[in-house]
Amino acid sequence: LKAQHWPGVLNLEVANLRPVWGIRPPGVRKLIAAGWEIDAHTLTHPDLTRVDARRLRDEVAGSRAAIRARFHVPVNFFCYPAGRYDAAVIAAVQRAGYLGATTTNYGLAKPGDLFTLARVRVSGSDGVKGFAAKLAALSP
Repeated sequence: LKAQHWPGVLNLEVANLRPVWGIRPPGVRKLIAAGWEIDAHTLTHPDLTRVDARRLRDEVAGSRAAIRARFHVPVNFFCYPAGRYDAAVIAAVQRAGYLGATTTNYGLAKPGDLFTLARVRVSGSDGVKGFAAKLAALSP
C-alpha cells in the first residue's frame, strides 16, 4: 500500500487490542503513523441485529469513543460485524455520529448509500494486478 501511496483502513474491534492474537496498541500506532485510517468495528463483534438497544448503543458509540480516547484519531466510519445490519443498527450508527458505514456487500461504494457502503476486499495475494482486475470486473 505504501509503495502505491494508498492509505489502508483498519476496522478495529476494540476487544482485539487485548488478546495475544490481536493487534497490540503499538501496532495500531504504527499503522496510524503510516497514514492508515482507523475505523470502528464495535467493542466485541456481536451480531448487532440481535442485541438489545442498550448493548447496540454501547457497541456502536462505545467503540468510537474508545478508539478516539486511546489513539487520538478521528473515527468517522463504522464497519458492521459480519456485515449484519438492519434499520435499527443503521440508526444507531447515525446517532453515534459516524459519516458512513461499510458492509460486506461486494461492489463499489456509492455516495448515496453512505450507511450501506459496498466494498472490494483486497488480500495480500491480490497484488496490484489482482486489485486492478477486481475493479475492472466492476466497471460497466
